Amino acid sequence: MANAFDIDSLISQVYRMESIATSSQTFNEEDIIEFLNMELQSVVTPVIQSVNEEFGVMSYDLPANPLPPTVRIPSFATGARLRSVQLISTQGVITNVPRLDPDKIGQMNFWANGFYIKNNELVFYPQPQTGFTGTLRLNYFRRSNRLVEQLASGRVTAVDTIGNLVTLDNAPVPSTSWIGGTLVDVIYGDSPFDFSARDVTLLNATGPVLEVSPADIGFFEVGMYVALAGETPVAQFIPAEATYYLCQLAGARCLQALGDTEGYQVAQSKAETMRQHLINLVSDRIEGQPKRLVSIGMGKRRFLGNWQWGW
Repeated sequence: MANAFDIDSLISQVYRMESIATSSQTFNEEDIIEFLNMELQSVVTPVIQSVNEEFGVMSYDLPANPLPPTVRIPSFATGARLRSVQLISTQGVITNVPRLDPDKIGQMNFWANGFYIKNNELVFYPQPQTGFTGTLRLNYFRRSNRLVEQLASGRVTAVDTIGNLVTLDNAPVPSTSWIGGTLVDVIYGDSPFDFSARDVTLLNATGPVLEVSPADIGFFEVGMYVALAGETPVAQFIPAEATYYLCQLAGARCLQALGDTEGYQVAQSKAETMRQHLINLVSDRIEGQPKRLVSIGMGKRRFLGNWQWGW
């Protein structure tokens, strides 16, 4: 079940785009994968997320009965930043929590409810918070798992819902990492390769056959990828078209490492053109459907400002 966007295909594209001879052994596959990882995390993902079209946005929910004094920003959030902070009441009412300026807190006549950021934590103000029962939701931009070689993962070829067994197209390596108690991520087989499930515990692994709990077997479908937690054989949370830009950047990095200044400059110029085209392509995901702006009256604003938001 070949995929035009899996790591083997990306490596082939890097070699092909910049005519880097594989026979020279200048760069092995591990080198190319590292270049792809660097460009994915430092360039391509920020470019995609800069258009603010909700690529890779996920949620992390915490019980808030009541709100805790502080909450850490998830470690897997891109740039250690959040998309928004929300409260969800037991009735399902969702309200955005305002961000406060920490320099204003403590000043005379300052009165507000919300949170401010201190290092990598959200600090809720004032404390203690009472009177709320529900869920605190952190919406964040998810960082892609780290790209790894194809054989370090597997693609689902069969699912046995009676025996709770999942068969992969290969026995992942190293075999010592694929044992009972290991955590794996289950990734959809189509772009943009979101998670079906994260941190699923293996009960057992025998070659290409994985055993999971009855509660987890429903996360697996034929065509999905299974990799160790935090790893992936496909670039996640970017549209398929962005993978060509990714490969161009990785190829340019190879030319730079080879000392081919002229080739590097040409490759970078081509990459810049691809970046502009990519931004134009993804800047409006619902073309012809303008965003609707809803005004909020002063009375509503005062209501939202006194920490009693619809519960």
